[in-house]
Amino acid sequence: MKNKFCNFLGNGLYISNSSSDLKIAPCCFYQNPTIIQNLNDNLSNLNLQIEKLLNDNSKKNLSHSACNTCILQEQSGIASYRQSSFSYKSHTKNEIVALTIDIDRKCNLACASCNENDSSLWYKEKQKFGLPVKDSVITMHNENTTENLIKIIDAILQLDLSKIEWIKFGGGEPLLSTSHLHFLTKLSEKIDTSNVTVNYTSNYTVIPKHNVFDIWKKYKKIELSGSIDGVYDQFYFFRWPFKFEKLQNNIKVLYDNCPDNVEFKIEHTVNPLNLYYYDELEKFLLEKFPSNKFGVPNYINIHPCWGHLGLESVNQKVLNLTKDKLGSDHKVVKLAEQVCDSTELNTKYLDNLDQMRQTNWREIFPDIEKYYV
Repeated sequence: MKNKFCNFLGNGLYISNSSSDLKIAPCCFYQNPTIIQNLNDNLSNLNLQIEKLLNDNSKKNLSHSACNTCILQEQSGIASYRQSSFSYKSHTKNEIVALTIDIDRKCNLACASCNENDSSLWYKEKQKFGLPVKDSVITMHNENTTENLIKIIDAILQLDLSKIEWIKFGGGEPLLSTSHLHFLTKLSEKIDTSNVTVNYTSNYTVIPKHNVFDIWKKYKKIELSGSIDGVYDQFYFFRWPFKFEKLQNNIKVLYDNCPDNVEFKIEHTVNPLNLYYYDELEKFLLEKFPSNKFGVPNYINIHPCWGHLGLESVNQKVLNLTKDKLGSDHKVVKLAEQVCDSTELNTKYLDNLDQMRQTNWREIFPDIEKYYV
């Protein structure tokens, strides 16, 4: 098909678990996934379900509402995930070229923008404070065992992955688990992985051991995409309980010890609280984290936050202040203008976080807190 809207439509596969069900889609930003119910009973049919997904999306390779995240980014002048899909070969057959595995919810952080659906620590925190949790989420965490994860990984390995060029591991925190290592080891035994790039969306809390480095060396490139949404106390608020000083130390250790094929990237989610302070993050990254040790520049991927800290809730006065500070043509300003819809920020949620964590969000964001009542 000429003039494809996105190479992930027909050549991309995103696999994510939800309780006893599995979600599959062309990519992680796609907003209309296919649900495979009763996962354990249907693993044997996974191949057929994925073939149907690849075929259906290949035939409908055009812009539609499920692709709204990329559309918003591009309208804001920000490089989108869709655009990155053209870095990989386009195949006329419905073959998997880009694969995202997002099945493990083990995590050592309870980020302000996250919840118990995606973090085992958030789940424990909710239990600790006696807060309600859906039965399906309880089931998911109870079933998030190494044995069950390996079953899913082994089912994925039965797919035709001979044309694969790019693999992404999400989470949770993927480096806390051994499932990624199991997959990469087994895949390297099946195909030549010297042309395959592996990406991790990580919180940078984990320093991989040498056995991980040994497996990484079998791949073309490893991309460590670190989630950094602010600096100093703001970072601590967003990525609780990870301290900013520890982050800086881990960055240095990663720089000094990772193999030569490792590159670093930044995943930055823009929300109503950090929008105004983007220049402070950018300054830190340019001064302390500009590239890997071989001079390859670190890429900052910017996208809107959703949920309790959804960018749609940015106050118009905060947006105007940010325009004055960064300029009306700045990419985060344009993104906020595309997304904001006058929804009120849920300050009660922020106050509850303060009570649970002994923080004070109004002191941490002093320039803009008065606009959120």
